[in-house]
Amino acid sequence: MSKLATLFRNSVEFQPLDDESKEDNKKEGVYTLKPEIIKKLNYPQWAPVWETKQELAFRAQVPFHHTDRGYFGDPSFDSLFKGTGATKKELTPKLGLEIKGLQLSKLSDRQKDDLALLVEKKGVTIFRNQDFKDLPFEDIKKWGRYFGPLHVHNTPGAPLGQPEFHLVLGVRDKTGRIPSYYITWHSDVSYEVHPPAITALDGLKAVHSSRRQIQGGKAAGGIARKPIVESIHPVVRYHPVLKKKGLFVSGTAAHGGFTTKILGLKDEESDALLSFLLNHINGLLDAHVRGSWDDRTVVVWDNRRLVHSATSDIEPDSVRAAFRVTTVGERPVSSEKEFNEWTPEKEQELIDHTPEYLDYTPREFYGKFYEPRERA
Repeated sequence: MSKLATLFRNSVEFQPLDDESKEDNKKEGVYTLKPEIIKKLNYPQWAPVWETKQELAFRAQVPFHHTDRGYFGDPSFDSLFKGTGATKKELTPKLGLEIKGLQLSKLSDRQKDDLALLVEKKGVTIFRNQDFKDLPFEDIKKWGRYFGPLHVHNTPGAPLGQPEFHLVLGVRDKTGRIPSYYITWHSDVSYEVHPPAITALDGLKAVHSSRRQIQGGKAAGGIARKPIVESIHPVVRYHPVLKKKGLFVSGTAAHGGFTTKILGLKDEESDALLSFLLNHINGLLDAHVRGSWDDRTVVVWDNRRLVHSATSDIEPDSVRAAFRVTTVGERPVSSEKEFNEWTPEKEQELIDHTPEYLDYTPREFYGKFYEPRERA
C-alpha cells in the first residue's frame, strides 16, 4: 500500500501559485495564499501553506523493517466485499479496478489487509463516493498509518501544521495559460531509502535523486523540509507480496525525473538505456489506466509497480486540487534472497558509503557490485 489521493474541481477563477499569489506573514513565519484566493475554494481547510519553521526540519529516512499489510490479506477478499453490496468494474484486462459502495474510512483492520492485497494485485483502484475530504486531519493520518509510516514530502504546500499531506493545485490563469505540470511518468519520491513498493536489466543499479525537485521548489519560493537525498536502487525491483519483478525507473534526468543515472555505465550508455525504458513505459498502452475524478473519488495505487503522470486538461477559469497521504514501504531490492537478507544495519552501511559509490568510475562500480554477482 503506498498511496491515498483525493481530487476535486471547482469552476471558479483562480490564480497561479507563484510569488504573486502568496503573501508573507513574517510574524507567523507562514506563507499563505491571499485571502481573496482562499475565499474562492470550496474546501478552504485544504488551502496550502508553507511554514518556514519546517525548512530542513525533517531528517532523511532511516532504514527500518516494513511489514506489508498485503501479507495478511485474504485472496478471496470476502471480508472486504461480502455483504457490502459493493460493485466492481475492471478498468482494463490487466490493470485497474473501479469500486462503488465501499466506504474506505469505515473499514476494519481485517478489511484494510484485504484492501492492501487488492491494490497490490490490481495495481490501481478507484473508489467512488468517499468521505475523506470531510474528515479531521488526524483521522485521515490514522487511517494511512495502518499501512506504514507516513511520508513527509520535500516541497509542496500542506495544511497548517500537517506536513504529512501533499497538496496539489492546478489552474488556467486569466490568459488561458496551462500550468507547467510535471508530466513525466514517474514513481513518487523514488529517491527515498524506503520509497512510498529482461534479464539484461536484472541486477543493474540506478541513482534516484531529490536534487532537481528541491532546487525547483526553492527556486519557486518554497521550502525544503529535508536535505537532498540520493539513493541507489535496483533497476528491476522485487515485489515481496506478489513475488514478481518489475521495472523501477522514475522518469529520467533529461525529463526532470528522479532516476538520474544507471551506475556502472558510461553517461552515454546510461542516458540511452533510461530513454529506452521510459519510451517503453510511455508506449505500453495496454497497461495504461486513466481515471476520472470528482470531489468524492479516492484513488489508491501501488507505487512499487506503477508509474503515473499528471494531465493539464483543465477547463478555462477552473481550478483542480488534490490532497495525498503517502505511506512508506520497504526498501527496494532486486530479489527474494536480497529481501530476506536485508537488515537496517546493512542498509545504513550502504547509505553511509553512497557518496563514495556515486564518485566511482563505471569500471570501479562494475567491479564492486556487478562482477561478484556474475561470478556467483
